[in-house]
Amino acid sequence: MSESDESKPPQADSTAALPVLLHGYAVRVPQGDLIEVVAPSGELCLSIRLDAAGPVVEVRAAALRVAAQGDLVLNCDRFEVNARQDIALISGGGIAQDAHGDVVIRADGEIATEADGQQHRARRGNVDIRANDDVMLDGERVMLNGPRAFAAPPVDLSPRRPLSPGQPVIVATHEEPDTRGEG
Repeated sequence: MSESDESKPPQADSTAALPVLLHGYAVRVPQGDLIEVVAPSGELCLSIRLDAAGPVVEVRAAALRVAAQGDLVLNCDRFEVNARQDIALISGGGIAQDAHGDVVIRADGEIATEADGQQHRARRGNVDIRANDDVMLDGERVMLNGPRAFAAPPVDLSPRRPLSPGQPVIVATHEEPDTRGEG
């Protein structure tokens, strides 16, 4: 064997016996850096490509379920979800969203929010409300520029600090707002 042959990675032997899986699934190694699991129909179910940056895993399945007893943490450069139908986020606790850039929410239908109370605050600049038709405000009292101070926010909106792994971005507080001094 020459010196140049020793520096080359070993090539996959396409004739090597591969494990036989249940239900007609098969494992194949079409290239030395690629492992695939294919369905009986020949459709690709799982591929693992080993490249210089690290493994790249692709899963194609009828359904994909992940269950964790503890935390499930995803760290990535960009996160995208494309659902052909609905997306539901359900939490037994709170939901915190924190963006260092703009947040844009669009809907072809209506956007409805409901809570025990709601606060909308602009730290700098205006709060603009535009409607093609009427703008309706309905409340027990509608106060404009009234003496009542803005209530304490339900979450800590203090300046951001660098996060350590596992640290929540927004921390919910359970303190009641100070209502002293209201008449």
